Amino acid sequence: MATPSSSKRGRGDGEGSIQQVKGRAGYRAQIRMPDGSRPTRQCKTKKEAADWIAEQRLKMDKGQMTVAKAPRLGEWMDQWFAMRTVNPRTIMQEQNRRKLYFEPLEKIPLDKLTAGTIKRWLDSLDRKFRARKPGVGEPHNLRHCYALLSSVINGAIDDGLLTSNPLTGVKRPKVPPAKPKYLSEDELDRFLKIDWGPPEDPRRMGVMLMLWLGLRRGEALGLVWEDVDLETGVITIRKQLSRVVIDGKVHRSLLIRRDLKTDYSRRSLAASPGLLQALQVHNTHQGEVTRPTDFIVSFENGQPIDPDAFAKWMKTTAAEVGIDVSPHRLRHTAATTMLNKVGSLEEVSSLLGHADIKTTSIYARITPDTRHAAAKALGSVFDEALASKSDHDPESLHR
Repeated sequence: MATPSSSKRGRGDGEGSIQQVKGRAGYRAQIRMPDGSRPTRQCKTKKEAADWIAEQRLKMDKGQMTVAKAPRLGEWMDQWFAMRTVNPRTIMQEQNRRKLYFEPLEKIPLDKLTAGTIKRWLDSLDRKFRARKPGVGEPHNLRHCYALLSSVINGAIDDGLLTSNPLTGVKRPKVPPAKPKYLSEDELDRFLKIDWGPPEDPRRMGVMLMLWLGLRRGEALGLVWEDVDLETGVITIRKQLSRVVIDGKVHRSLLIRRDLKTDYSRRSLAASPGLLQALQVHNTHQGEVTRPTDFIVSFENGQPIDPDAFAKWMKTTAAEVGIDVSPHRLRHTAATTMLNKVGSLEEVSSLLGHADIKTTSIYARITPDTRHAAAKALGSVFDEALASKSDHDPESLHR
């Protein structure tokens, strides 16, 4: 049985430890080898970790394991993904990116990865992206590849598989300044006039929840009736709709309500009279048998709507009137509209459930009209002050 080290003395050959890593599922097993190295493995259960240490100790006793070899990048990525605990959609995107772009690196042992190797890999990807999109490339895709590799390497360092970071000295790929993602006033006006189908179509409600409250797609589609007080109009954001992840693999057909990413995301919001009335009408359309745990945005039996199918429907419907929209763009639009028409950046941050107001500043943008109005308001203060002074001392204007 593995014995965790509990004193300051160095661990002897063959001694091992099992730790539950904070922020990651499973357990980390480590054993000290005769050459001073400490091979590490991520395991799903404590028993699996103990069995692995016992297996390594047996090999050591038989002389079959005198030098600990670092795993290849691909082998480590298999372990890393198996213990990944972020949003399933994020995992799905990362796995797809790995499949498309990481093959040239996956056979390289972790301790053989060098800054030069990584630079050449990034350069080859950049050439590939520029060939695919001449003159533009895919700078955001390149940055995402760099970020994924960085996370994988940092995980290896945390687990003692690497003592130094080969990304040191490798510049993070640059991306151009992001263009405003919100709908313009004209686009928003046309968007609100779109025929979204009959009132009983639950997808209409999904669109309203995202735009009226600035909800994320998963938050809007994850709302159930017990989250809404139809008398006071208070809506509590407790959970989000997400795909199920089993053994590091995203199951596209399995949907669940899961906890929000941060405590800041949990919030209560007041529905406007128009949104509250729409919710009440929608509740009536769903019938008298509606249960508290039924999803609000649901076609039948209180079951959730597939997030990707919903986004595709909304994008296709809006495209018919020449508007490019997505759930995320609606969130940016809600944030920008509130900042320019209603409240402060701090208020917008609270509405969106952001932990950092810097994130809010990316979502909510000051429009040119607001800047013009602010300049006029500021100028009017000094206009009045100057006019008041000139009444008492006309010559002051010319000094």
